[in-house]
Amino acid sequence: MENTIEIAPNQLPLFTNMLTVEQEQRLTEAKASATKQMNRQKDEVLRKMKLVIDAGFSPAQYSYSIDCKKVMRSINVNHWSHEAKMVEAELDQFDGNFYIVFDQYDNAKNEIVKRRASIELYGDQTRNGKIECYGLNQSSRKMKPETILANIAKAAEKAHYEFARANTVKSIVKYTVNKYKKLYPNAEVEAGKAYNSGRGNYEEFDIVTVKFKSGSYIVLRTTTTPDGEYAHKKYDAMTNKMTNDELMDHFNAQ
Repeated sequence: MENTIEIAPNQLPLFTNMLTVEQEQRLTEAKASATKQMNRQKDEVLRKMKLVIDAGFSPAQYSYSIDCKKVMRSINVNHWSHEAKMVEAELDQFDGNFYIVFDQYDNAKNEIVKRRASIELYGDQTRNGKIECYGLNQSSRKMKPETILANIAKAAEKAHYEFARANTVKSIVKYTVNKYKKLYPNAEVEAGKAYNSGRGNYEEFDIVTVKFKSGSYIVLRTTTTPDGEYAHKKYDAMTNKMTNDELMDHFNAQ
């Protein structure tokens, strides 16, 4: 005689949520893959740190974070050719990174700030490895850690030079504005920016504009020395209103 078990309708969800052996295996593989990925990423951060420490980097020249945690994710436990069956599972996840730290002048803030740049490892990562650090070098060239360290020092020198130069220029512009306000108290004197461009080149520079009540004005380009400004652009409101004949007479009378 065949034995049968009668299942009440309210018990069906308990069975429909159960996983087959194959589904359990896919879930286990997904968890193992996540853990392996987490460990790989953590080990890579540690390798990067060891490489730069061995090259002589100080703690101020790199930063890193390692955060291994558990997260809930939806996993498809069915074969890709079948209808998806999603199961919520707790997986390992790595949140962290490794960065090179270097100085850079921030023109908007007018201060030297710390920038971070991620790196990629190539070659023998324990002895003869090379690093790609585009954020620092603005190049995809692969370099030895010692070269990266030297470039951090160069970046610091450049940042301090740009900071000093920018503040020298600011003081010269302020000096020039005050100079022409005293010379021409009835004129409008203000600082500004101008630029030259052409063939893909762009150059921005500081100017001081002296505008008179007549509408005439002169735009002076400042330099890095006091009283070194020179005329960048001129406008004569009087001659601009003249006819050609009047302009010729005006020039002839000079």
